[in-house]
Amino acid sequence: LEVRAAAGYLGSNDSRVNFGFAGVDQAEKILVRWPDGKAEEFGDAVLNQHVVLRQGSGRIAADRTNH
Repeated sequence: LEVRAAAGYLGSNDSRVNFGFAGVDQAEKILVRWPDGKAEEFGDAVLNQHVVLRQGSGRIAADRTNH
């Protein structure tokens, strides 16, 4: 899956990505390939919630924004 932040002149896309994992409570790992080409692995993701993945942190953070 690829996420692009820009969509033309003065346009933007939602940078959130939604995944479905039917019948599963936790993901063993999430692998992200960032726009600069670097890959980063985030482990032990609890599902059914919004989380924030920040490049270089290696940690999953709770999403504190309103949805």
